[in-house]
Amino acid sequence: MYSKYFGCDVLLPDLHGHGLSEGDDIQMGWNDRMDVLHWIRIAPDLFGVAADSVEMVVEGVSMGAATVMNVSGMADSIPPYVKFFVEDCGYTSAWDEFALQLKEQFNFSTFPILNIASRLCQLRYGWNFGEASPLQSVANCRLPMLFIHGGNDLFVPTEMVYKLYDACPVENKKLWIGEGSAHAYSFHDHEAEYAQQVRSFAAHLLR
Repeated sequence: MYSKYFGCDVLLPDLHGHGLSEGDDIQMGWNDRMDVLHWIRIAPDLFGVAADSVEMVVEGVSMGAATVMNVSGMADSIPPYVKFFVEDCGYTSAWDEFALQLKEQFNFSTFPILNIASRLCQLRYGWNFGEASPLQSVANCRLPMLFIHGGNDLFVPTEMVYKLYDACPVENKKLWIGEGSAHAYSFHDHEAEYAQQVRSFAAHLLR
């Protein structure tokens, strides 16, 4: 979208266990936040430009959106050339999303399955399901953020975005719901409007 509608360079890293990235285990956007922060920092060198000439927008969809929100919470580590974030259909926490899928797909309660799995994740990867919380991270965000969600998202329920939006303390934020769209389909269903939402949000933030 950014290359098509904005004519800018795009850096699209793969998260843990995806594409060309190493690892077989998905990290739910928590350990990935450190990788994305690294990519943000080295992006100027990758494109061969001076850092003070860069204006960067950081966007993610679904688990990528959760990653973006987790990055937003590391406010003191984010370079000044990052101007705003766009999160599209991210979840409130790994615990919340796993709990929902346990109920929806298997009709299981969270206890003891999630408790045990979270503990095992802590032992193996150094984080637990409650810690991997975009909801907690976005509460520490200091940069503008555009929140996007499908109005008919059942995989990451639409109601989650209202909690995330309310938790974000910045004044410069906006929420847009893709009417009738399922999970990660807002751009697919409303391409022109989606692009316009990003464009209008960016208008007073980018040179």
